[in-house]
Amino acid sequence: MNKEVKIGREAREELLKGVNMLADAVSVTLGPRGRNVVIGNPVQGYQPQSTKDGVTVARNILSGIPHVDAGIEMIKEAAKKTGLLSGDGTTTSVVLSRAMIVNGLKQVQKGVSPVDIKRGIDVAVNAIVAICEKKSIKIDTKDKIRQIANIAGNYDELISEIVTEAYEKVGRDGMILIESTKGSITSVDVSEGMKIDRGFLRREYITNARKPEAELEDALIFVTEKELGRIEDLSPFMDYAAKAVFKERSAKSLMIIGQDFLQPVVYMSLTAKQGTHNKQGEFQNIPNLLIKYSKNINYLEDIAAYTGAKVITESKRFDKDLNLKHYQGFATKIVASPTSTMIVGGNGDTTDRMLDLQSLVKTQEDNAEYKDRLARLTGSIGIIRVGAPTDVELKERKDRFDDAVCAVRSALEEGILPGGGSFLFHCAGMLKSVKNGVENRDQQRGVQIVIDSICESVAQITLNAGLRPDKIMKELRKFPDTFGYNAREYKYVDMIDAGVIDPAKVIRVALQNAASVAGTFLTTEATVLCDRFQQ
Repeated sequence: MNKEVKIGREAREELLKGVNMLADAVSVTLGPRGRNVVIGNPVQGYQPQSTKDGVTVARNILSGIPHVDAGIEMIKEAAKKTGLLSGDGTTTSVVLSRAMIVNGLKQVQKGVSPVDIKRGIDVAVNAIVAICEKKSIKIDTKDKIRQIANIAGNYDELISEIVTEAYEKVGRDGMILIESTKGSITSVDVSEGMKIDRGFLRREYITNARKPEAELEDALIFVTEKELGRIEDLSPFMDYAAKAVFKERSAKSLMIIGQDFLQPVVYMSLTAKQGTHNKQGEFQNIPNLLIKYSKNINYLEDIAAYTGAKVITESKRFDKDLNLKHYQGFATKIVASPTSTMIVGGNGDTTDRMLDLQSLVKTQEDNAEYKDRLARLTGSIGIIRVGAPTDVELKERKDRFDDAVCAVRSALEEGILPGGGSFLFHCAGMLKSVKNGVENRDQQRGVQIVIDSICESVAQITLNAGLRPDKIMKELRKFPDTFGYNAREYKYVDMIDAGVIDPAKVIRVALQNAASVAGTFLTTEATVLCDRFQQ
Protein backbone atom coordinates (compact mmCIF):
# COMPACT_ATOMS: atom_id res chain seq x y z
CA MET A 1 0.00 0.00 0.00
CA ASN A 2 1.48 3.34 -1.06
CA LYS A 3 1.98 6.01 1.57
CA GLU A 4 2.02 9.73 0.89
CA VAL A 5 4.42 11.70 3.07
CA LYS A 6 4.32 15.45 3.61
CA ILE A 7 6.83 17.35 5.73
CA GLY A 8 6.84 20.63 7.65
CA ARG A 9 4.92 23.55 6.24
CA GLU A 10 3.37 21.48 3.44
CA ALA A 11 1.97 18.98 5.96
CA ARG A 12 0.50 21.68 8.18
CA GLU A 13 -1.05 23.55 5.25
CA GLU A 14 -2.85 20.39 4.08
CA LEU A 15 -4.12 19.74 7.62
CA LEU A 16 -5.24 23.38 7.83
CA LYS A 17 -7.39 22.93 4.73
CA GLY A 18 -9.33 20.26 6.63
CA VAL A 19 -9.58 22.40 9.78
CA ASN A 20 -10.99 25.31 7.78
CA MET A 21 -13.36 23.11 5.78
CA LEU A 22 -15.00 21.79 8.94
CA ALA A 23 -14.83 25.04 10.94
CA ASP A 24 -16.33 27.11 8.11
CA ALA A 25 -19.39 24.85 7.97
CA VAL A 26 -19.82 24.40 11.74
CA SER A 27 -19.13 27.95 12.97
CA VAL A 28 -22.05 29.47 11.03
CA THR A 29 -24.44 27.65 13.43
CA LEU A 30 -23.11 29.39 16.56
CA GLY A 31 -25.34 31.67 18.62
CA PRO A 32 -29.01 32.68 18.66
CA ARG A 33 -28.73 34.06 15.11
CA GLY A 34 -26.74 31.10 13.85
CA ARG A 35 -27.49 29.94 10.32
CA ASN A 36 -28.86 26.60 9.10
CA VAL A 37 -26.77 23.99 7.30
CA VAL A 38 -28.41 21.62 4.81
CA ILE A 39 -27.08 18.06 4.86
CA GLY A 40 -27.77 15.32 2.31
CA ASN A 41 -27.88 12.00 4.15
CA PRO A 42 -27.20 8.87 2.02
CA VAL A 43 -29.11 6.73 4.52
CA GLN A 44 -32.21 8.80 3.72
CA GLY A 45 -31.60 8.81 -0.05
CA TYR A 46 -29.85 12.20 0.23
CA GLN A 47 -33.08 13.77 1.44
CA PRO A 48 -31.97 17.24 2.64
CA GLN A 49 -31.89 17.77 6.40
CA SER A 50 -31.64 21.33 7.72
CA THR A 51 -29.92 21.70 11.09
CA LYS A 52 -28.28 24.22 13.41
CA ASP A 53 -26.65 21.47 15.47
CA GLY A 54 -22.89 21.87 15.13
CA VAL A 55 -21.98 18.28 15.98
CA THR A 56 -24.42 16.96 13.36
CA VAL A 57 -22.78 19.18 10.75
CA ALA A 58 -19.29 18.08 11.83
CA ARG A 59 -20.19 14.38 11.62
CA ASN A 60 -21.13 14.76 7.96
CA ILE A 61 -17.97 16.49 6.71
CA LEU A 62 -15.35 14.53 4.78
CA SER A 63 -13.22 15.60 1.81
CA GLY A 64 -11.96 12.27 0.47
CA ILE A 65 -8.37 13.63 0.50
CA PRO A 66 -6.33 11.84 3.21
CA HIS A 67 -4.20 14.78 4.44
CA VAL A 68 -7.18 17.13 4.44
CA ASP A 69 -9.34 14.52 6.16
CA ALA A 70 -6.66 14.17 8.86
CA GLY A 71 -7.15 17.88 9.66
CA ILE A 72 -10.92 17.40 9.67
CA GLU A 73 -10.62 14.47 12.08
CA MET A 74 -8.30 16.38 14.44
CA ILE A 75 -10.77 19.19 14.99
CA LYS A 76 -13.73 16.80 14.89
CA GLU A 77 -12.13 14.89 17.77
CA ALA A 78 -12.00 18.06 19.89
CA ALA A 79 -15.71 18.65 19.25
CA LYS A 80 -16.57 15.01 19.95
CA LYS A 81 -14.65 14.96 23.25
CA THR A 82 -16.30 18.21 24.35
CA GLY A 83 -19.74 16.78 23.63
CA LEU A 84 -18.94 13.51 25.39
CA LEU A 85 -17.54 15.15 28.52
CA SER A 86 -19.93 18.08 28.93
CA GLY A 87 -22.90 17.33 26.66
CA ASP A 88 -22.68 20.67 24.82
CA GLY A 89 -20.15 23.20 23.51
CA THR A 90 -19.15 21.29 20.37
CA THR A 91 -19.42 24.32 18.09
CA THR A 92 -17.53 26.50 20.59
CA SER A 93 -14.69 23.97 20.70
CA VAL A 94 -14.48 24.03 16.88
CA VAL A 95 -14.39 27.85 16.78
CA LEU A 96 -11.71 28.01 19.50
CA SER A 97 -9.64 25.19 17.98
CA ARG A 98 -9.51 26.84 14.58
CA ALA A 99 -8.64 30.23 16.07
CA MET A 100 -5.75 28.83 18.14
CA ILE A 101 -4.45 26.82 15.17
CA VAL A 102 -4.59 29.75 12.73
CA ASN A 103 -3.05 32.22 15.20
CA GLY A 104 -0.42 29.70 16.26
CA LEU A 105 0.50 28.74 12.72
CA LYS A 106 1.38 32.36 11.93
CA GLN A 107 3.96 32.25 14.72
CA VAL A 108 5.35 28.83 13.76
CA GLN A 109 5.89 30.03 10.19
CA LYS A 110 7.92 32.93 11.58
CA GLY A 111 10.26 30.45 13.23
CA VAL A 112 8.86 30.61 16.78
CA SER A 113 9.33 27.36 18.75
CA PRO A 114 6.07 25.33 18.55
CA VAL A 115 6.98 23.56 21.80
CA ASP A 116 7.22 26.87 23.68
CA ILE A 117 4.03 28.11 21.99
CA LYS A 118 2.25 25.02 23.32
CA ARG A 119 3.62 25.64 26.82
CA GLY A 120 2.37 29.22 26.69
CA ILE A 121 -1.06 28.06 25.52
CA ASP A 122 -1.25 25.54 28.38
CA VAL A 123 -0.30 28.17 30.98
CA ALA A 124 -2.97 30.56 29.70
CA VAL A 125 -5.67 27.86 29.59
CA ASN A 126 -4.88 26.73 33.15
CA ALA A 127 -5.22 30.35 34.30
CA ILE A 128 -8.64 30.65 32.61
CA VAL A 129 -9.79 27.37 34.20
CA ALA A 130 -8.86 28.80 37.61
CA ILE A 131 -10.87 31.97 36.85
CA CYS A 132 -13.74 29.79 35.67
CA GLU A 133 -13.80 27.89 38.98
CA LYS A 134 -13.61 31.12 40.99
CA LYS A 135 -16.37 32.98 39.14
CA SER A 136 -18.86 30.17 38.44
CA ILE A 137 -22.28 30.59 40.07
CA LYS A 138 -24.14 27.59 41.45
CA ILE A 139 -27.61 26.94 40.06
CA ASP A 140 -30.26 27.32 42.75
CA THR A 141 -33.47 28.26 40.93
CA LYS A 142 -35.92 26.75 38.47
CA ASP A 143 -35.53 29.84 36.24
CA LYS A 144 -31.79 29.24 35.81
CA ILE A 145 -32.44 25.62 34.76
CA ARG A 146 -34.99 26.87 32.22
CA GLN A 147 -32.55 29.47 30.87
CA ILE A 148 -29.77 26.91 30.39
CA ALA A 149 -32.16 24.47 28.68
CA ASN A 150 -33.52 27.25 26.47
CA ILE A 151 -30.09 28.26 25.15
CA ALA A 152 -28.84 24.67 24.67
CA GLY A 153 -32.15 23.68 23.04
CA ASN A 154 -31.70 26.45 20.46
CA TYR A 155 -34.25 28.79 22.03
CA ASP A 156 -37.15 26.35 21.76
CA GLU A 157 -39.48 27.17 24.66
CA LEU A 158 -41.18 23.77 24.55
CA ILE A 159 -37.82 22.08 25.06
CA SER A 160 -36.87 24.34 27.96
CA GLU A 161 -40.25 23.87 29.67
CA ILE A 162 -40.20 20.07 29.38
CA VAL A 163 -36.57 19.72 30.47
CA THR A 164 -37.24 21.98 33.46
CA GLU A 165 -40.30 19.92 34.37
CA ALA A 166 -38.28 16.71 34.14
CA TYR A 167 -35.56 18.01 36.48
CA GLU A 168 -38.22 19.26 38.88
CA LYS A 169 -39.64 15.76 39.09
CA VAL A 170 -36.40 13.80 39.52
CA GLY A 171 -34.30 16.34 41.43
CA ARG A 172 -30.77 17.69 40.91
CA ASP A 173 -29.13 14.25 41.05
CA GLY A 174 -31.77 12.45 39.00
CA MET A 175 -31.17 10.96 35.59
CA ILE A 176 -33.17 11.87 32.49
CA LEU A 177 -33.47 9.74 29.36
CA ILE A 178 -34.59 10.84 25.90
CA GLU A 179 -36.74 8.40 23.90
CA SER A 180 -38.73 8.53 20.67
CA THR A 181 -42.49 8.12 20.58
CA LYS A 182 -45.06 7.79 17.84
CA GLY A 183 -47.05 10.89 16.95
CA SER A 184 -46.23 14.56 17.41
CA ILE A 185 -46.76 14.97 21.16
CA THR A 186 -43.80 15.22 23.56
CA SER A 187 -44.30 14.28 27.21
CA VAL A 188 -42.45 13.63 30.48
CA ASP A 189 -42.90 10.51 32.59
CA VAL A 190 -41.19 9.47 35.79
CA SER A 191 -40.28 5.85 36.35
CA GLU A 192 -38.71 4.07 39.29
CA GLY A 193 -35.03 3.35 38.95
CA MET A 194 -31.92 2.47 40.93
CA LYS A 195 -28.69 4.42 40.53
CA ILE A 196 -25.29 3.00 41.44
CA ASP A 197 -22.15 5.10 41.60
CA ARG A 198 -20.05 3.04 39.20
CA GLY A 199 -19.99 3.22 35.41
CA PHE A 200 -18.68 1.27 32.44
CA LEU A 201 -15.08 0.07 32.38
CA ARG A 202 -14.06 1.13 28.88
CA ARG A 203 -15.15 3.69 26.27
CA GLU A 204 -15.74 0.82 23.83
CA TYR A 205 -18.99 0.07 25.68
CA ILE A 206 -20.48 3.42 24.59
CA THR A 207 -23.53 3.02 22.34
CA ASN A 208 -24.70 6.66 22.16
CA ALA A 209 -22.96 8.65 19.42
CA ARG A 210 -23.71 12.01 21.07
CA LYS A 211 -22.72 11.41 24.70
CA PRO A 212 -20.68 8.95 26.78
CA GLU A 213 -23.43 6.48 27.62
CA ALA A 214 -23.87 2.77 27.16
CA GLU A 215 -27.50 1.71 26.87
CA LEU A 216 -29.03 -1.76 27.11
CA GLU A 217 -32.65 -2.85 26.79
CA ASP A 218 -34.34 -5.94 28.29
CA ALA A 219 -31.17 -6.95 30.10
CA LEU A 220 -30.37 -10.15 31.97
CA ILE A 221 -28.60 -9.12 35.17
CA PHE A 222 -26.16 -11.09 37.31
CA VAL A 223 -24.64 -9.83 40.56
CA THR A 224 -21.56 -11.40 42.15
CA GLU A 225 -19.14 -10.58 44.94
CA LYS A 226 -16.47 -12.55 43.05
CA GLU A 227 -13.78 -11.40 40.63
CA LEU A 228 -14.00 -12.61 37.03
CA GLY A 229 -10.41 -13.10 35.90
CA ARG A 230 -10.45 -15.83 33.25
CA ILE A 231 -12.29 -16.32 29.98
CA GLU A 232 -13.68 -19.52 31.51
CA ASP A 233 -15.33 -17.40 34.22
CA LEU A 234 -17.28 -15.33 31.69
CA SER A 235 -18.12 -18.11 29.21
CA PRO A 236 -21.11 -19.56 31.15
CA PHE A 237 -22.75 -16.12 31.28
CA MET A 238 -22.20 -15.48 27.56
CA ASP A 239 -23.54 -18.92 26.62
CA TYR A 240 -26.59 -18.38 28.82
CA ALA A 241 -27.19 -14.90 27.35
CA ALA A 242 -26.78 -16.16 23.77
CA LYS A 243 -29.48 -18.75 24.37
CA ALA A 244 -31.83 -16.14 25.91
CA VAL A 245 -31.19 -13.55 23.17
CA PHE A 246 -31.11 -15.69 20.03
CA LYS A 247 -33.18 -18.81 20.82
CA GLU A 248 -35.68 -18.02 23.56
CA ARG A 249 -36.01 -14.29 22.68
CA SER A 250 -36.52 -13.65 26.39
CA ALA A 251 -33.87 -10.90 26.62
CA LYS A 252 -31.84 -8.59 24.40
CA SER A 253 -28.68 -7.98 26.42
CA LEU A 254 -26.58 -8.85 29.47
CA MET A 255 -25.10 -6.94 32.42
CA ILE A 256 -22.80 -8.40 35.08
CA ILE A 257 -22.03 -6.47 38.27
CA GLY A 258 -18.99 -7.90 40.03
CA GLN A 259 -16.06 -7.29 42.37
CA ASP A 260 -13.59 -6.90 39.49
CA PHE A 261 -13.00 -7.90 35.87
CA LEU A 262 -9.51 -8.65 34.59
CA GLN A 263 -8.28 -7.89 31.08
CA PRO A 264 -9.07 -11.25 29.39
CA VAL A 265 -12.67 -11.04 30.59
CA VAL A 266 -13.09 -7.42 29.44
CA TYR A 267 -11.65 -8.33 26.03
CA MET A 268 -14.05 -11.27 25.65
CA SER A 269 -16.97 -9.06 26.68
CA LEU A 270 -16.11 -6.40 24.07
CA THR A 271 -15.60 -9.07 21.40
CA ALA A 272 -19.07 -10.47 22.14
CA LYS A 273 -20.51 -6.93 21.95
CA GLN A 274 -18.98 -6.36 18.50
CA GLY A 275 -20.02 -9.80 17.28
CA THR A 276 -18.51 -13.23 16.64
CA HIS A 277 -19.47 -16.46 14.85
CA ASN A 278 -20.87 -19.28 16.97
CA LYS A 279 -20.05 -22.99 16.56
CA GLN A 280 -22.70 -23.25 13.84
CA GLY A 281 -21.07 -20.41 11.88
CA GLU A 282 -23.86 -17.93 12.70
CA PHE A 283 -22.85 -14.34 13.40
CA GLN A 284 -24.02 -13.22 16.85
CA ASN A 285 -23.43 -10.08 18.86
CA ILE A 286 -24.49 -9.82 22.48
CA PRO A 287 -24.91 -6.24 23.80
CA ASN A 288 -23.41 -6.39 27.27
CA LEU A 289 -21.88 -4.40 30.11
CA LEU A 290 -19.47 -5.22 32.92
CA ILE A 291 -19.82 -2.96 35.98
CA LYS A 292 -17.08 -3.14 38.60
CA TYR A 293 -18.77 -2.60 41.97
CA SER A 294 -16.59 -3.36 44.96
CA LYS A 295 -18.82 -2.11 47.77
CA ASN A 296 -19.90 -4.41 50.57
CA ILE A 297 -22.33 -7.30 50.17
CA ASN A 298 -25.28 -5.24 51.45
CA TYR A 299 -25.15 -2.95 48.39
CA LEU A 300 -24.95 -5.98 46.09
CA GLU A 301 -27.95 -7.50 47.87
CA ASP A 302 -29.87 -4.25 47.28
CA ILE A 303 -29.16 -4.41 43.54
CA ALA A 304 -30.17 -8.05 43.49
CA ALA A 305 -33.41 -7.24 45.31
CA TYR A 306 -34.31 -4.51 42.82
CA THR A 307 -33.60 -6.63 39.75
CA GLY A 308 -34.88 -9.97 41.06
CA ALA A 309 -31.40 -11.50 41.03
CA LYS A 310 -29.56 -13.49 43.67
CA VAL A 311 -25.96 -12.65 44.57
CA ILE A 312 -23.42 -15.24 43.41
CA THR A 313 -21.22 -15.55 46.50
CA GLU A 314 -17.51 -16.34 46.91
CA SER A 315 -18.24 -20.02 47.54
CA LYS A 316 -19.72 -20.58 44.07
CA ARG A 317 -17.69 -21.62 41.03
CA PHE A 318 -18.17 -20.17 37.54
CA ASP A 319 -18.67 -23.40 35.62
CA LYS A 320 -21.30 -25.39 33.73
CA ASP A 321 -22.74 -26.70 37.00
CA LEU A 322 -23.73 -23.19 38.13
CA ASN A 323 -27.50 -22.86 37.65
CA LEU A 324 -27.59 -19.32 36.27
CA LYS A 325 -31.37 -19.29 35.95
CA HIS A 326 -31.50 -19.40 39.75
CA TYR A 327 -29.35 -16.25 39.97
CA GLN A 328 -30.60 -14.13 37.07
CA GLY A 329 -32.32 -10.77 37.41
CA PHE A 330 -33.85 -8.55 34.76
CA ALA A 331 -34.37 -4.86 33.93
CA THR A 332 -36.09 -3.15 31.02
CA LYS A 333 -33.36 -0.52 30.55
CA ILE A 334 -29.79 0.16 31.62
CA VAL A 335 -27.98 3.48 31.10
CA ALA A 336 -24.32 3.64 32.14
CA SER A 337 -21.98 6.64 32.05
CA PRO A 338 -18.27 6.68 33.01
CA THR A 339 -19.23 7.32 36.65
CA SER A 340 -22.70 5.88 37.27
CA THR A 341 -25.27 3.33 36.13
CA MET A 342 -29.05 3.67 36.19
CA ILE A 343 -31.16 0.51 36.26
CA VAL A 344 -34.78 1.02 35.19
CA GLY A 345 -37.69 -1.40 35.43
CA GLY A 346 -36.11 -3.98 37.74
CA ASN A 347 -37.88 -7.31 38.07
CA GLY A 348 -37.62 -7.57 41.85
CA ASP A 349 -39.57 -6.40 44.87
CA THR A 350 -37.78 -4.05 47.29
CA THR A 351 -40.70 -3.37 49.66
CA ASP A 352 -39.43 -5.46 52.60
CA ARG A 353 -35.86 -4.28 52.12
CA MET A 354 -36.91 -0.62 52.11
CA LEU A 355 -38.99 -1.10 55.27
CA ASP A 356 -35.99 -2.67 57.02
CA LEU A 357 -33.73 0.19 55.95
CA GLN A 358 -36.26 2.82 57.07
CA SER A 359 -36.34 1.17 60.49
CA LEU A 360 -32.53 1.11 60.68
CA VAL A 361 -32.30 4.78 59.73
CA LYS A 362 -34.62 5.65 62.63
CA THR A 363 -33.08 3.37 65.26
CA GLN A 364 -29.34 3.35 64.52
CA GLU A 365 -27.13 6.29 65.47
CA ASP A 366 -24.49 5.47 62.84
CA ASN A 367 -26.96 5.36 59.95
CA ALA A 368 -25.13 6.99 57.01
CA GLU A 369 -24.87 3.74 55.05
CA TYR A 370 -28.54 2.92 55.60
CA LYS A 371 -29.58 6.38 54.35
CA ASP A 372 -27.40 5.98 51.27
CA ARG A 373 -28.78 2.54 50.44
CA LEU A 374 -32.37 3.68 51.00
CA ALA A 375 -31.87 6.68 48.67
CA ARG A 376 -30.60 4.35 45.92
CA LEU A 377 -33.58 2.01 46.27
CA THR A 378 -36.11 4.84 46.17
CA GLY A 379 -34.58 6.62 43.15
CA SER A 380 -36.51 7.80 40.11
CA ILE A 381 -35.71 8.54 36.49
CA GLY A 382 -37.27 11.04 34.12
CA ILE A 383 -38.15 9.86 30.63
CA ILE A 384 -38.80 12.52 27.97
CA ARG A 385 -40.69 10.91 25.09
CA VAL A 386 -40.12 13.08 22.03
CA GLY A 387 -42.64 13.22 19.19
CA ALA A 388 -42.49 14.97 15.80
CA PRO A 389 -44.42 14.92 12.50
CA THR A 390 -41.56 13.35 10.48
CA ASP A 391 -38.52 11.16 11.15
CA VAL A 392 -36.16 13.95 10.09
CA GLU A 393 -37.76 16.40 12.53
CA LEU A 394 -37.79 13.73 15.26
CA LYS A 395 -34.05 13.15 15.02
CA GLU A 396 -33.28 16.86 15.02
CA ARG A 397 -35.60 17.51 17.97
CA LYS A 398 -34.23 14.57 19.97
CA ASP A 399 -30.72 15.97 19.46
CA ARG A 400 -31.80 19.35 20.83
CA PHE A 401 -33.52 17.78 23.84
CA ASP A 402 -30.35 15.81 24.43
CA ASP A 403 -28.25 19.00 24.29
CA ALA A 404 -30.58 20.74 26.74
CA VAL A 405 -30.60 17.88 29.26
CA CYS A 406 -26.80 17.53 29.12
CA ALA A 407 -26.24 21.28 29.45
CA VAL A 408 -28.42 21.44 32.57
CA ARG A 409 -26.58 18.46 34.04
CA SER A 410 -23.22 20.20 33.42
CA ALA A 411 -24.53 23.42 34.96
CA LEU A 412 -25.69 21.55 38.05
CA GLU A 413 -22.24 20.00 38.38
CA GLU A 414 -20.00 23.07 38.03
CA GLY A 415 -22.29 26.11 37.99
CA ILE A 416 -22.89 28.78 35.34
CA LEU A 417 -21.06 31.74 33.79
CA PRO A 418 -22.03 34.65 31.53
CA GLY A 419 -22.87 33.22 28.10
CA GLY A 420 -22.64 34.29 24.47
CA GLY A 421 -18.82 34.00 24.54
CA SER A 422 -18.63 36.95 26.96
CA PHE A 423 -16.89 35.12 29.83
CA LEU A 424 -13.94 34.10 27.66
CA PHE A 425 -13.91 37.52 25.99
CA HIS A 426 -13.43 39.27 29.35
CA CYS A 427 -10.82 36.68 30.42
CA ALA A 428 -8.58 38.06 27.67
CA GLY A 429 -8.05 41.23 29.73
CA MET A 430 -7.15 39.18 32.80
CA LEU A 431 -4.26 37.30 31.14
CA LYS A 432 -1.76 40.17 30.90
CA SER A 433 -0.10 39.28 34.21
CA VAL A 434 0.01 35.62 33.10
CA LYS A 435 1.76 36.65 29.89
CA ASN A 436 4.41 38.57 31.84
CA GLY A 437 5.02 35.61 34.15
CA VAL A 438 6.09 32.92 31.64
CA GLU A 439 9.70 31.88 30.95
CA ASN A 440 10.47 33.42 27.55
CA ARG A 441 9.13 35.40 24.59
CA ASP A 442 8.00 32.32 22.65
CA GLN A 443 5.83 31.26 25.59
CA GLN A 444 4.48 34.81 25.77
CA ARG A 445 3.41 34.40 22.15
CA GLY A 446 1.58 31.21 23.21
CA VAL A 447 -0.33 33.17 25.87
CA GLN A 448 -1.12 35.89 23.30
CA ILE A 449 -2.51 33.24 20.93
CA VAL A 450 -5.03 32.29 23.63
CA ILE A 451 -5.84 35.96 24.34
CA ASP A 452 -6.62 36.52 20.66
CA SER A 453 -8.47 33.22 20.20
CA ILE A 454 -10.87 33.38 23.15
CA CYS A 455 -12.48 36.48 21.65
CA GLU A 456 -13.47 34.46 18.61
CA SER A 457 -16.77 33.15 20.03
CA VAL A 458 -18.12 36.69 20.43
CA ALA A 459 -16.80 37.57 16.97
CA GLN A 460 -18.50 34.56 15.34
CA ILE A 461 -21.82 35.05 17.17
CA THR A 462 -22.02 38.69 16.11
CA LEU A 463 -20.91 37.86 12.57
CA ASN A 464 -23.70 35.26 12.33
CA ALA A 465 -26.11 37.98 13.45
CA GLY A 466 -25.07 40.15 10.49
CA LEU A 467 -23.02 42.60 12.58
CA ARG A 468 -19.44 43.88 12.54
CA PRO A 469 -17.49 41.95 15.21
CA ASP A 470 -14.74 44.58 15.57
CA LYS A 471 -17.27 47.29 16.39
CA ILE A 472 -19.18 45.13 18.90
CA MET A 473 -16.02 43.95 20.67
CA LYS A 474 -14.56 47.46 20.92
CA GLU A 475 -17.72 48.63 22.68
CA LEU A 476 -17.96 45.51 24.86
CA ARG A 477 -14.54 46.18 26.41
CA LYS A 478 -16.07 49.22 28.16
CA PHE A 479 -18.52 47.06 30.18
CA PRO A 480 -18.03 45.04 33.41
CA ASP A 481 -17.09 41.39 33.03
CA THR A 482 -20.64 40.08 33.55
CA PHE A 483 -21.80 42.00 30.48
CA GLY A 484 -21.95 40.70 26.93
CA TYR A 485 -23.67 41.29 23.64
CA ASN A 486 -27.09 39.64 23.39
CA ALA A 487 -27.22 38.89 19.66
CA ARG A 488 -30.80 37.69 19.98
CA GLU A 489 -32.00 41.13 21.07
CA TYR A 490 -29.15 43.20 19.58
CA LYS A 491 -28.08 44.91 22.79
CA TYR A 492 -25.45 44.92 25.55
CA VAL A 493 -26.77 43.37 28.76
CA ASP A 494 -25.70 41.84 32.05
CA MET A 495 -25.73 38.27 30.79
CA ILE A 496 -26.51 36.68 34.17
CA ASP A 497 -29.48 38.98 34.79
CA ALA A 498 -30.72 38.49 31.21
CA GLY A 499 -30.48 34.70 31.48
CA VAL A 500 -27.87 34.39 28.71
CA ILE A 501 -25.74 31.86 30.54
CA ASP A 502 -23.51 28.88 29.81
CA PRO A 503 -22.55 25.93 32.03
CA ALA A 504 -19.06 26.50 33.44
CA LYS A 505 -18.18 22.90 32.65
CA VAL A 506 -19.02 23.38 28.96
CA ILE A 507 -16.78 26.46 28.70
CA ARG A 508 -13.94 24.73 30.55
CA VAL A 509 -14.05 21.51 28.54
CA ALA A 510 -14.42 23.28 25.19
CA LEU A 511 -11.39 25.46 25.94
CA GLN A 512 -9.23 22.60 27.19
CA ASN A 513 -10.01 20.39 24.20
CA ALA A 514 -9.41 23.25 21.77
CA ALA A 515 -6.01 23.91 23.36
CA SER A 516 -5.16 20.21 23.22
CA VAL A 517 -5.89 19.83 19.51
CA ALA A 518 -4.15 23.13 18.72
CA GLY A 519 -1.05 21.99 20.59
CA THR A 520 -1.00 18.72 18.64
CA PHE A 521 -1.46 20.54 15.34
CA LEU A 522 1.26 23.14 15.95
CA THR A 523 3.84 20.55 17.01
CA THR A 524 3.15 18.34 13.96
CA GLU A 525 6.11 18.21 11.57
CA ALA A 526 5.06 15.43 9.18
CA THR A 527 2.07 13.43 7.96
CA VAL A 528 2.22 9.86 6.62
CA LEU A 529 -1.07 8.72 5.10
CA CYS A 530 -2.43 6.17 2.65
CA ASP A 531 -3.22 7.15 -0.92
CA ARG A 532 -6.95 7.90 -0.97
CA PHE A 533 -7.62 5.38 -3.75
CA GLN A 534 -6.13 2.57 -1.67
CA GLN A 535 -7.77 3.32 1.69
